[in-house]
Amino acid sequence: MKNWIIPSIISTFCALNLYAQDNQWVARNNGLGNRTVYCIEMQANNPDVLVAGTAQGLFRTTNGGQQWNQMHNATARAVWISPNGQTIMFAFSQGSRSDGIWISRNGGQNFDVYQWMMWPYSLAVDPANNNRVFVGTRDQGFYYTLDGQNWNQANNGLPGGMISHLSLKNFNNQTHLFAATTRGVYHCIVGNNIQWNSIGPRNLRIGQTALGFDGDRDIFAGTNDESDSDGLYFSEDFGQNWDISRWCWWVQAVETAPGIVIFASREIGVLRSTDNGENWTLMNQQLPNFDVVDLAIHRGNNAVLVYCAHNGSGVYSYRIPVEGQPPSRFDLEEPDNGAEISIGPVIFRWGESEDPNGAVTYTLWLKKDNDSLSRATDDNLIEVNIARLGWDWARGDEVQWWVTAAQGGDITECNERFIFYAQTQPPQDFRLLEPVNGDTVENAEVLFRWEPSQDPDGEVSYIWLLDQPNGPPLVEVLDTTALIADLSGFFPGETTVWNALACSQGDTIWCEEQFRFHIKLREMPPEAFDLLHPANDTTINIADTTSDLITMNWQRSYDPNPEDTVSYCLYVYEIIGQIEVGHQFTLDDTIFSFRYHDYFPVRPGSFTLTHWYVVAISDEDTTYCNERFRFIAENPE
Repeated sequence: MKNWIIPSIISTFCALNLYAQDNQWVARNNGLGNRTVYCIEMQANNPDVLVAGTAQGLFRTTNGGQQWNQMHNATARAVWISPNGQTIMFAFSQGSRSDGIWISRNGGQNFDVYQWMMWPYSLAVDPANNNRVFVGTRDQGFYYTLDGQNWNQANNGLPGGMISHLSLKNFNNQTHLFAATTRGVYHCIVGNNIQWNSIGPRNLRIGQTALGFDGDRDIFAGTNDESDSDGLYFSEDFGQNWDISRWCWWVQAVETAPGIVIFASREIGVLRSTDNGENWTLMNQQLPNFDVVDLAIHRGNNAVLVYCAHNGSGVYSYRIPVEGQPPSRFDLEEPDNGAEISIGPVIFRWGESEDPNGAVTYTLWLKKDNDSLSRATDDNLIEVNIARLGWDWARGDEVQWWVTAAQGGDITECNERFIFYAQTQPPQDFRLLEPVNGDTVENAEVLFRWEPSQDPDGEVSYIWLLDQPNGPPLVEVLDTTALIADLSGFFPGETTVWNALACSQGDTIWCEEQFRFHIKLREMPPEAFDLLHPANDTTINIADTTSDLITMNWQRSYDPNPEDTVSYCLYVYEIIGQIEVGHQFTLDDTIFSFRYHDYFPVRPGSFTLTHWYVVAISDEDTTYCNERFRFIAENPE
């Protein structure tokens, strides 16, 4: 809020002190002349900038009316300017094919047609979304766009004739639109299917409507039926009921600012009220006549600045000095004083504070022991997840809370500070997942997992615990639901238990059931070993078939698992072409003898290259000998 209040105050100071005089109207027509001005609009955050629509074109001033410059030569019946002054829209209406809504996105340097339509007379733009544009016409009813591209017509419930003024109000997450017609005020809620409803005053020609004075649901509506029923009417319930605020003929313009409402009547001139329309004060000093057709109003810290669009006499300004007042006192509403509050999202609500100098902003304050913090908001409620404040909570902790209201440099605190007490909740039950109860694991790295536990008070952390039969338990503090633990120090055959503890905000809960599991040695392959005999590349004479016994032996391989035994597989083969042709022998010992003639063909005068190697086997693990050997089977005969 401070980012825009400061420049607004500076600009307002300049405009209210240099460009207007107290309690009298002053002509501001340099560059504008005494033209008939149909409409006038003030930039929301800079009252020095105004745009005026005339029959001879669109004019703009950046110094409170000291100098006007023409931006466009079209007849402008209604105009709108964005808070930053860059987007300007106006309704060009003179009964020609050029009629429609024109737009500039560069502060009025260039204008393009936004949408063609006949006789547009009134214009409203959603301040929260400038693509939502609403247009009332002289005899074609109502047009609107919600995306700035697609236009629709919506006249269901509207009477025929002119829509002279449109007012928009965003309230309770809905966009409410009010149309001043020849048969009273009509209301609709903007949506996919717009339906208008008459809300009164009944059967009276309406000049203009104004919203937002002294409450979200207040409406002022001026009538101009040239009858004794004319006057300024007031509703404080969105048009369900109406009362007369001031009888007079030909009410042509109504505008409001915090703490003040001003209207113009061709019968009695310009009047203001600072008590919600109970009493009225004339403000016609130096006004050439009472034919005022539009008003623009801005309230600063020290004065109210009013501009009027005059029929035949240009633009006039009027300064009303006001005394700065602090925001009004207000009460806290919820949570109740002394309430017990669950740690989590909490809605804080308080009564509205009012300040005639402008909109009020609020700051929520929370204090626990020596810790305090604040949250700013424009509304009279705010939701805060107190579990995410970074505070340590325990059941029964006392927290003080209060709210301050600010406008300008004035600050008002609520009537009474409240306290509440923390009501923490334990984490929810959860289960262990693995290793499952009764499982057998290796004495190696083992994955432990469990379900996450939920806690409405805040984030949950965990303590993992594993009993050691011959030592203190293993303990780890974690933010996750998984852990890999090294169990190499456990002995085979041991049985132990494990569990997990969920912790949050000082509350803890063990899982439903601790798990028990058994330890065994992790599976390891047999050790490496060497072949011994016959030595590699040995030549063996196999000519004598009665004495060609070949004995082969190798080193013993050992298995690290003492309960496992090692067996061997001996492979002896020849390579014929690309194919291995040979025999396999399964053995429990490290020596084996066989007659060559019993397994391989022997040819006179041959020298056969025979290969052999051994594989050690333990359970499903295998280990090959370090190097494969070969020998030459010689038959010289």
